[in-house]
Amino acid sequence: MNSKTKGISVIIPCYNREKTVGLSLDSVISQNYTGDVEIIVSDDGSTDGSIRVVESFGKKVMLLRKPADSTEQGVSGARNRGIMASTKDYVCFLDSDDYYLPGYLKKMVEVMEANPEAGYSFCRSRQEINRGDGKVMVTDWTRKRMSALDKKYHALYRGHDINTNTIFVRRTVLDSVGLFNVSLSNVEDTDMWIRISEHSKGIFVDIYGAVYRINHSNGQLTAVSQKVIRQCMGKVYAAAFQRYIVSGNDDKLRYMLIVRLFLYRGLTSRKGWFFYLFRLITVHFRLLCLFPRNYWRFLSEM
Repeated sequence: MNSKTKGISVIIPCYNREKTVGLSLDSVISQNYTGDVEIIVSDDGSTDGSIRVVESFGKKVMLLRKPADSTEQGVSGARNRGIMASTKDYVCFLDSDDYYLPGYLKKMVEVMEANPEAGYSFCRSRQEINRGDGKVMVTDWTRKRMSALDKKYHALYRGHDINTNTIFVRRTVLDSVGLFNVSLSNVEDTDMWIRISEHSKGIFVDIYGAVYRINHSNGQLTAVSQKVIRQCMGKVYAAAFQRYIVSGNDDKLRYMLIVRLFLYRGLTSRKGWFFYLFRLITVHFRLLCLFPRNYWRFLSEM
């Protein structure tokens, strides 16, 4: 990676997003942060007009084309190329079909500057859902109540706590934890957030920073089968477990949460209240037996 300079690098992976990447870029350019903002669009071989749209922004945007001899493809490879080309001391991400909300970058920098011990911060997100009838519905993507577990163990506890568009990372942290795992076809972001949280302290900022758009274009990762997602999650959890054992980490609650994820994976994924309650009761009973002390701490921080 390049040596860092003061400012923010915003990395936008792109593949065939001709209709949406312009909105993403406008949302970054219109931010009220007055420091240096380096906008990097890392294209993964688009065959539509995405390149033309990006080039229309001129020198405001750095365009990275996928090398002809590159064997890495997909969003992880594109983000990694963006990270390696970035030069600023803060790094954040924005998918090329989503957009930032006003004031996001300025607020996140203020929080990080006020908390030099923190390695990263993250905030709330909204979601914009295309209902298919010409109407768009905007709701909260982030859960309403963020517990102590949500804030500290966001990638291990439960979903809808953190997403790629609203995480803000010190470059030094990325230098330490490495790049996105290109062997994962999905949940590569979850893997990264777990690794980052193992390395450094995170801060939850109670603002809305970005909008995650759903059902507005073809090829979104939300269409990936649950079977593929579960397979990838299994790999991520196994890696987290191995790192915990090897590192000698003494955070017993983190260890219990990793075990909790494996317990859930071993049970039926069938839907319905009966199966939900069965999983909940079974997992909590096993956690109480395995971790009697930490289980009560877990309950108190839920």
